[in-house]
Amino acid sequence: MYTAKIQNNSGQLLILTDKESQYQVIDIQGLNPVTAQVNTTKTAGMDGAKFNSATLNTRNIVITIKINGDVEKNRLFLYRMFRPKEACIFYYSNDTLDVSIVGVVETVECGLFTKDERAQISIECFNPYFRAITPTKGYITNVNNAVEFPITFNEPLVFSSYVTNNENSIINNSDSPTGLVFTINFIGSVKTFTITNTDTGDFFTMTKSGNGYYVKGDQITIDTNSGQRSVRLTRSGTTTSIFGEMTQGSTFFELKQGVNHFTYSADNNTTDDNMIIAYSFNRAFGGV
Repeated sequence: MYTAKIQNNSGQLLILTDKESQYQVIDIQGLNPVTAQVNTTKTAGMDGAKFNSATLNTRNIVITIKINGDVEKNRLFLYRMFRPKEACIFYYSNDTLDVSIVGVVETVECGLFTKDERAQISIECFNPYFRAITPTKGYITNVNNAVEFPITFNEPLVFSSYVTNNENSIINNSDSPTGLVFTINFIGSVKTFTITNTDTGDFFTMTKSGNGYYVKGDQITIDTNSGQRSVRLTRSGTTTSIFGEMTQGSTFFELKQGVNHFTYSADNNTTDDNMIIAYSFNRAFGGV
């Protein structure tokens, strides 16, 4: 059993598999892994060819729908719902996966002069990977739960403590490498901090400009996803871009498939316990 939904540019959501009296899904093409563009060079006197590179093509999702009920009214609704060149989100779920993909409406074509009128909605998705709706989350800074029951109030009560072993691993079970989002919450003052991928040596360093510090209550969000890269500081309810506080040589990390190892430091390891670093990413799937 599966569910297919489309959300248009205005936020309206149409559940295609829950409106049989109006729309009946006949077919959905474009759910399999997309084809690759393989680039080669042919050399005289050599059998075969020399491999140069390979990239995935865009994904084209084509949904065929039988229009039921008040055919003219329901057809016009589809025209208004899915306007060519506008962005949309296609959602798909089954017993195993719950994913979405962002695309642009390419065409909406209807057979106006047939007994059983059908519509075809074509969506072009420039990033070919489906993304899990529910993100994978965790911490680079480890948190030890310290609450035990029954609770005794005769002594100071510690609910949890942060263990700054400064190293942790992130497992990417996606079908491809993917970006991620780091969220750093400050519980004390920090001037400079660095997150390092110990597998590759890549690092990401932020330094507060001038005589300033990142202070208790601040939150920094680092998005390393391609096309969404950003660094934002939220302080006292106001969010601003702080790209300018990245140091030269900093890299927007990409998680390879499998295990990735990260470490962090702050102010030459003197204020490491003033930061809580969380991460999240949405698993990528080549097909459903």
